[in-house]
Amino acid sequence: MKRALQIAFFVVILSYSVAQCEELGLYIGYFKGKGTNAEYNLTFNFGIEQWENEKLSTFRHQKWFLDCSYPDPLTRKPNTSCSLERTIIDNWGKTSPGVVIGTRNHNTLDGTLKLLDAQWQRGKLDFNIVLDDNSTIEVMLRMKLKDGSIYLDSFKAISIARGILSNSMSSIEYKIPKYTYILNVPFEMIGLRSMDAKKWDDMIASLSKQDQASWDKFKTTSAQKCRALDKTTDEQVLKKIIPNYERRKSELDKGAELTPEEKNKVADYFAEEFAKCLANSGISKNGQKKIVDSLKQSFMSEK
Repeated sequence: MKRALQIAFFVVILSYSVAQCEELGLYIGYFKGKGTNAEYNLTFNFGIEQWENEKLSTFRHQKWFLDCSYPDPLTRKPNTSCSLERTIIDNWGKTSPGVVIGTRNHNTLDGTLKLLDAQWQRGKLDFNIVLDDNSTIEVMLRMKLKDGSIYLDSFKAISIARGILSNSMSSIEYKIPKYTYILNVPFEMIGLRSMDAKKWDDMIASLSKQDQASWDKFKTTSAQKCRALDKTTDEQVLKKIIPNYERRKSELDKGAELTPEEKNKVADYFAEEFAKCLANSGISKNGQKKIVDSLKQSFMSEK
């Protein structure tokens, strides 16, 4: 019975909290004092989705951190000062340059954020964000003030994008997502060597000490005599591997890629050729298989 009462009490509290949250909105700051002596502080960290001509853009997301104060925290003059940090995440997928993350800072001090209307008591804050190309994002922020807390009532941000190489013009609206979510994007960390080089080094490290020594000797004395797995293969090899090569030749000459089946046949051919070359290297059968398999995987992963 006691347990049931606890659960019922928890449900009542939770329902009240959700209802209060829906009524007041998102907490974004605080205020103290009244009239001309009032002080306001806004600290607003939120995600931004970009909508172009009413369609959600999937390649770009932003995170904005808005900080505003009244009076000015440095001079204590009756002015509103604001700063905005925009983290911009562009995800171009598998095409170069992949994921690009940049940061832009805007401030009322340097004019990159221009206040249009700041009426704290009425819950109004309007400003322009000046972008690198001198175009602007028009922002209209509405707030609710209650019991020393500031809540978000509404947010609207709009800009116009003009085509660089055309006469096109489109509207862009920046919206806060309805619900919080985690944005997962692949971000490439450029190293001194490639990812394939790490896979190769890991494979070599997995060989026995004797096989590693035999491989070091082989690669400096005999490896250059072996056929390498390379997608730029000679015509005689392709004739052996691709049954309809004469028809495919014109397509390949025009830049067409090998089909997955053709590529697999090429990989198998060179793997067999390299395996023959490794036969007298002194490397164990298991070690030879690891080396050949790694070379084949590297070839298959090439674009």
